[in-house]
Amino acid sequence: MKTMTIPATEVSQFWNILRRFCKDRRISVMFKNGNAIFTATLYGGSMLSYSAKYDGPDDDRTFSFWPAIAKHKTSGVDFTIDDRTSSGSLWHLYHLEGRSPAVQAQEAQEFDDISEDGVDTPADMPKIFSRLLKARRGVKDWRTDKLYFEGAPGWTQSFAIASSGVGLTHTRFPMLREYGFCIPSFPMKCLPGSGVMSFYYKDNSRMLCYQSGGWLYTTQTNSGFFNSSETRNDLLSNPSSSIPTIKIDKTDFKAIMVFTAAWTAYEWRRKKPIVTFKTDARGRISAEFVYCPAWHYDKPSPILLEKTQWIQNSVAKFSATLMELRNVMSAGFSEFKVQVVGDVATIKSESKGMRYVAKSQIL
Repeated sequence: MKTMTIPATEVSQFWNILRRFCKDRRISVMFKNGNAIFTATLYGGSMLSYSAKYDGPDDDRTFSFWPAIAKHKTSGVDFTIDDRTSSGSLWHLYHLEGRSPAVQAQEAQEFDDISEDGVDTPADMPKIFSRLLKARRGVKDWRTDKLYFEGAPGWTQSFAIASSGVGLTHTRFPMLREYGFCIPSFPMKCLPGSGVMSFYYKDNSRMLCYQSGGWLYTTQTNSGFFNSSETRNDLLSNPSSSIPTIKIDKTDFKAIMVFTAAWTAYEWRRKKPIVTFKTDARGRISAEFVYCPAWHYDKPSPILLEKTQWIQNSVAKFSATLMELRNVMSAGFSEFKVQVVGDVATIKSESKGMRYVAKSQIL
């Protein structure tokens, strides 16, 4: 009989993150050199591993098991291997709940520190990515959503970008030697910061590796966001200081959003509301609403915005997708630079190191 004990402090480190992604997926574990290496395969083939310290003998076989989702806060976990059985089964015993399901032994898993030659990431990286993703809630399937990274030769920093398909939020990020690629958005927003990002090739695919402490995350990279350098430079560039700027008051915006209070996700997708801001000759600003052409039911009446104002200059009319505006307002954006060319409005904003940009047809 072999018993490996994972201390409660280590359990809380790996379980709080792995449990978010592995409710219906197997986790494998191997014990070697004082480290219990837990690995999970995520959506899209990404691999997430954690190297936890343990007390006990080594066993370089890999044991896979269905995770029992439980919050271990004060108790450790005992893994007991019974070598007397022909299958070499592993028993993982949760002291907190007294469970002891058997699992099967497999071949040793692949686990390596892929590279120490990479780019250092910020300590607040999880907070950065969470803010990026907050600005497009309710837009895409979280399992297939992507984070984009864009750079160019000669740049001193790259950009980390999240896109809803209508607008995008972005922020400065340490320069990566690979330009224009994307990776799944999770679990990057949950992993610890102060790690190292690097790249390697496996099975003719370019892989991103992120290492932070005992965490190792690897995933295949896909193509970047922009089709041309002109589009990239246009959307990521700083707006001119002379462009008209509107400050949307929070109280006014609550009045705008009142009619959507009881909407379901289905209604947001069906109605696709557009809000158009109009400024009359006396400088009064009003908001009018339009639903997508397929929705023929009543729409809200125009609203006069009492506290919203132009900070400098003004434009007579511009439109924005209401869901986009809701998301970026909730993420802390409030001042928007508006540039109108023909019947298209380009809207840009900045808030605490984050930038937002969208293009909208004026209705």
